[in-house]
Amino acid sequence: MNTLSNYITKYFHSMHYVAISVLTVVAVVESIGRGFPMNVVVAVLTASVLDVAMNKFLASPMKRLWLKSVPAIPLSAIITGLIVGTVSVNAPVLSTFIATVLAILSKFIIRWKGSHIFNPAVFGVVTVQVLNPAAHGAAVHGSSQIMEGFGPGGLAVSMWLVPLLLFASFRARKLWVSIPFLIASALLFYFTGLVNLTSLSTQGIFKFLEVLPYYFAFIIVSEPKTSPWVKKEQIIFGIGVAIFSVLPLLLFGFYSHVTALVTLLLGNLIYATYRLKNRD
Repeated sequence: MNTLSNYITKYFHSMHYVAISVLTVVAVVESIGRGFPMNVVVAVLTASVLDVAMNKFLASPMKRLWLKSVPAIPLSAIITGLIVGTVSVNAPVLSTFIATVLAILSKFIIRWKGSHIFNPAVFGVVTVQVLNPAAHGAAVHGSSQIMEGFGPGGLAVSMWLVPLLLFASFRARKLWVSIPFLIASALLFYFTGLVNLTSLSTQGIFKFLEVLPYYFAFIIVSEPKTSPWVKKEQIIFGIGVAIFSVLPLLLFGFYSHVTALVTLLLGNLIYATYRLKNRD
């Protein structure tokens, strides 16, 4: 009994296992009534196989021998696959496959002094979206269709799943990225008219809250390796990404989920530059 208890405790203290569990639940729940989540399965399998292959290919001879004898579960690759598959749920399977390949390759190729720079899942999805804008549905949204075309789980999810997403961010120690981003997004969505708060009744408030980008806040923006660890830096990063994601709406009159993701990649680049500069 003690062994089982220790195992469960260790499991829920692992940010990777918690993230995989939460993302799997989200993918399954958001796929109910929409058919088998083929894109999720393809993305997870592709990410896992390619990640293991790349690790073996790039490893030293001694590490290759170790990898042969002790096969490791590619936890981070599974998480990347779950994110790509869920965000790309409306895309053709081939587009999801290509996005996943690009995501994993970016971890190994686009690096600076031993660290990858961009959120892998976002890099893959954005690259495919830029090359094939129709792959993920409509890119431009009005206030009544802010999340259209981005797929279940892409930015907004059922409110009942939010506690799970929050727990995943908590285990990753990234709440100071997620919460400021979410609060800033809510304020910006309201004051720009991107989402209307029709009334202050419980129903009106709930209707406003249910379209906020919880998945984006708790899972994507706060990706552990490409976002800050220091509290003050986390807050600045979260608010900064939220502000820049709505700039096209203020400057050009449109809001695009692709622009929001590109903004995150820009934030990743700025943070990587800042981190490496301060390391030197």
